[in-house]
Amino acid sequence: MKKICCIYSRNKLDFKKYAKSTKYDDVINYNDITSKLIKNDINSIKPSTIVINSYIRKKLLKALENEKSKAILYALKTLEKDTVSAIKELIADYHTDEYEMNLIVLNPEKLKINIEEYVEFLEQFDKIEYVEV
Repeated sequence: MKKICCIYSRNKLDFKKYAKSTKYDDVINYNDITSKLIKNDINSIKPSTIVINSYIRKKLLKALENEKSKAILYALKTLEKDTVSAIKELIADYHTDEYEMNLIVLNPEKLKINIEEYVEFLEQFDKIEYVEV
């Protein structure tokens, strides 16, 4: 069974600390993908959101298809229910095996919001974990 962990943190540094301290077969991060695409552009121009999202989609599908990839870490930029729903739809369309979808909230006391108020968002996950880094 694949384990897909969506992670939400206040900043990139906390995310990077966590990602380096744990073992995931694939790490999908909007900021890293954006940086990579900018570096690969001749004029160093930030690509459109559509290009970035298609690259994220491609990377997620590749991780889902890879038999060796049992644990995937996906960095969330926002706490939007639609984002998680879209990921679940993508998984349902291309991955027939069972999977577990969890949420990791890094340093919850540092967040400027009360994550517990995002009930519809939180209901999307099998398990929620609060982690200090």
